[in-house]
Amino acid sequence: MSRSDLVYYPVTGSTNRVMREYMDVAWEGFTVVAGEQTCGRGRMGRSFLSPKGGLYMSVLLKPEKDSFSLITAAAAVAVSNVLKERFGVKCGIKWVNDLLLDGKKVCGILAESVFDTNGSPKAVILGIGIDMAYPEDGFPDEIKDIAGALGVNLTADEKLDLAEEISRVIVDLYPHPEKIVPAYRKRSAVIGKDIFVIRNGVSVPARAVDIDGECGLVADFGMHTEVLRTGEISIRIKD
Repeated sequence: MSRSDLVYYPVTGSTNRVMREYMDVAWEGFTVVAGEQTCGRGRMGRSFLSPKGGLYMSVLLKPEKDSFSLITAAAAVAVSNVLKERFGVKCGIKWVNDLLLDGKKVCGILAESVFDTNGSPKAVILGIGIDMAYPEDGFPDEIKDIAGALGVNLTADEKLDLAEEISRVIVDLYPHPEKIVPAYRKRSAVIGKDIFVIRNGVSVPARAVDIDGECGLVADFGMHTEVLRTGEISIRIKD
């Protein structure tokens, strides 16, 4: 990859939304980068706080059909690898799409499929938000106990360098499930922990026991064991 594969916005609404404007002319690995988002989005329609100081990016991927399911997991592994190499931090992966540092969320990932006129998936827009520096006024009260940051201040040029490396690693990694699954399992921040599984607003206690061959979370509910897949399911680690 090179700088010609990236476009930078000091401030934008949502990098995933901007990427859609490039869809007809962009190629795999093309990346939209922002220093701040005003309308960042997370899973299940949640907002994603994206203050100045963070790195917010969207990568365009054009996978073969059988590569779609592991893209979020590949991104989590790729980002954790790059952050460790660059800054010496060891982030754990909270299933399915968050990176934790010292138990607090420092990165969120959102994969959105794009469909052709026949309803078949043709691309994935992979949104990644990393809290590099702490917000000047701190995190809002509603998330200050769960949100964290790397404590690193980067210039716009340094953010582009970091985004370029992350994009390159993702593009190289995501077609290879044999590399993704063991790395994702090794970096899991939930295996062996008591959790709450949240579906349709209902929270049920369970224990995370493993990651399966498709990066599903194996959860023990006591009376039965279930493999959790992505979608309208989230988990919370029990305090």
